[in-house]
Amino acid sequence: MIILPSGETLIWKAVDISDQRGRAIDVIPKLEEIILNDLNEQSIKVAAINLVTRYESSEETSSKFTELYLPTDICQIIIGDLFWSCISQLAILIKPYCGAFGKLQINKAQLYDVALSFGYFIKFWE
Repeated sequence: MIILPSGETLIWKAVDISDQRGRAIDVIPKLEEIILNDLNEQSIKVAAINLVTRYESSEETSSKFTELYLPTDICQIIIGDLFWSCISQLAILIKPYCGAFGKLQINKAQLYDVALSFGYFIKFWE
């Protein structure tokens, strides 16, 4: 299948194999057995087997329909004023570091910019 820049889809030698899924499900365990036997012959330990090969999910529930809630104790911490004042103080402390690291990430960072940024930190912590 090829999708042109205009958005038109071209299908070349497409074959509908949806009815052959049953055969694939029968073949997969045989392939796993062959692979595991080959690994055993080469003395390779298998630490995990992927569930994708069996077309199974590890959990039956879908995340679309599962509602998640924060525990009450965590909600009480987040609602409190102390939490937000600590977060505000942390944001004030981190802001200069973010600026310095931003300077380091610029491709054309000048050495004096970086030196001044870290000089500020040295003065701050003395």
